[in-house]
Amino acid sequence: PLPYAHYSLVRGDGSPLERPDKHPFALTRVYYKERECPTDAVWYESLDHSYRWRQTAGEVQLQLLNMPDTVTSAKQLNVAIEPYNIRVLDRCTGEVYLDAELARGLVPEDSTWTFCTPSAAAGSNAAAATKHLPAIAQQAMADTNHPSLTKQHSRSLGPGSGSQAMVVVPAPATSIQDASGAVGEGRMQLYLAKMNLELYERPWQHSASWWPRLFADDPSDIAWDDEAKDYSDLPPAVAAAHEAAAAEEERGRMEDWERKEVRQKLQVSLASLFASAGSVLLLPATSINICMLSSSNSSSSGSSCTQKQEQQFGGGRLIAGLLLR
Repeated sequence: PLPYAHYSLVRGDGSPLERPDKHPFALTRVYYKERECPTDAVWYESLDHSYRWRQTAGEVQLQLLNMPDTVTSAKQLNVAIEPYNIRVLDRCTGEVYLDAELARGLVPEDSTWTFCTPSAAAGSNAAAATKHLPAIAQQAMADTNHPSLTKQHSRSLGPGSGSQAMVVVPAPATSIQDASGAVGEGRMQLYLAKMNLELYERPWQHSASWWPRLFADDPSDIAWDDEAKDYSDLPPAVAAAHEAAAAEEERGRMEDWERKEVRQKLQVSLASLFASAGSVLLLPATSINICMLSSSNSSSSGSSCTQKQEQQFGGGRLIAGLLLR
């Protein structure tokens, strides 16, 4: 297929990703368990290569790719995360790296950002720096062999961490990498918690959490079926309602299966019972009619139904019509 006119599909490290085969009805897979989600996450990159982003039901991850090598410390950056706007600029030069209005709202108190120095600066023997990091994040980094900050670590910072920068100086041969495989050498990455007002208005419609575009002035929406949907981090109330509905649906399926098993066992038993008596079994889909014919005369002329029995069995009606001569 032809590439898109306004964005491209890439992996977290920027390598190109083939567009998936399109379903005629624009269907896509959804995942409610994080362990089931694809490991090769799809990112959307602008054609000017200034940023790339991806999303889940509760979070947007944004990488800025236009950071010059002269930015070597998070102290050089002034980052303002507002409900509908993000602004990143250089404190020293005043250069603006990002100033954009978001297509939908986010929660600044639950959002944060990370910064990684360029690989040139990592040539020194500097260990992983943890300036401005809360104690819980420092411990999380100390527990890893790789100087990286995973998505789970960034979330552990908790409310109020949006104004705190996380500085990570990688080892010489590597760069920062998150749990989704996103590599960010010499870039900064923002973790933006979705406000999800649209989802709370329609909690049964989980697709309402999906942003059709990142910025309000983006020239076009992203295609719905470009990637599988990660609903593993739905808001707790919405996730609980979904799990309850799924459990009720599963309970109904189990009851239907049990009734089907009972009906099948009954048919087998009746077939075995009347086969020895020379019976003819007629088994319509809605009921079981058992017609016993006289062994001495197979003609039904002059026969009449002298007895009908109705029995309740396995939740369904069993009608046995005995035709006697």
